[in-house]
Amino acid sequence: MGTLASSVASEHWTGAAPGRWTVVVLAAAGALSGVALLVLADANTELPQPGLHAALAYWITIPYIVAGLVAWRRRPDSRLGMLMVAAGFASFLNFLIWSNNDALFTLGVAAQFLPPVLFLHVFLAFPAGRLESRSERAVVAAAYGVAALTIPALALAQESRTLVALIAAPAIAGAVQDVQLVAMSALSLVGIALLARRRRARRAHGFARGSFCSAVSATAFPISIAPATALGTSWRSSSSRRSSRSGSRSGRGK
Repeated sequence: MGTLASSVASEHWTGAAPGRWTVVVLAAAGALSGVALLVLADANTELPQPGLHAALAYWITIPYIVAGLVAWRRRPDSRLGMLMVAAGFASFLNFLIWSNNDALFTLGVAAQFLPPVLFLHVFLAFPAGRLESRSERAVVAAAYGVAALTIPALALAQESRTLVALIAAPAIAGAVQDVQLVAMSALSLVGIALLARRRRARRAHGFARGSFCSAVSATAFPISIAPATALGTSWRSSSSRRSSRSGSRSGRGK
């Protein structure tokens, strides 16, 4: 997360195109992640409509990996392709919350706020591959900071299944997550406003193509966030039901 955040402050980027084997390995990893999404959704008995959830997961995972590899290969001077690939794999990590394995579940919870941050970064960096203004860099840096709050939330036993809890304070952890949700929503709205402002500025200067790209970004960003939000909401509901049942069983055991 720190490596990704450090790229926010940089305005210039020079990079080489990924080698053939790099593309092959990342493409194979993307294909395997697609299969894993289906397996995870099907194996989770508490996930309602697993087929629908798997389809939505594909929507915000596989296309980003594929399009990112193409963009990275064709325009190595732009970091946009790398960001798209990172966003796709971060989304996959987030869906590990569907796993019945506690270690994978912990990893999925730790990555739960990475996808919206990377989506925000990708769309504000589109199409040049870099953040053009101080405001954009500040918003994205703040979003990475909000995502980093997941670590202390995990340490406070945010979920009973996580393996890194140090203190049993789920109420405080829940409050931290609520702050994260509100802050991330606000930052996403600010990001959309920045895209709209960029569109108006480029239209005023007669940059029709740039205006069109900004319009596409402003439209696509909430479309990408929507399924992630819906999937996250359903996970929180199923997780709450699981915790309630565990508490009931413990009570009966006593």
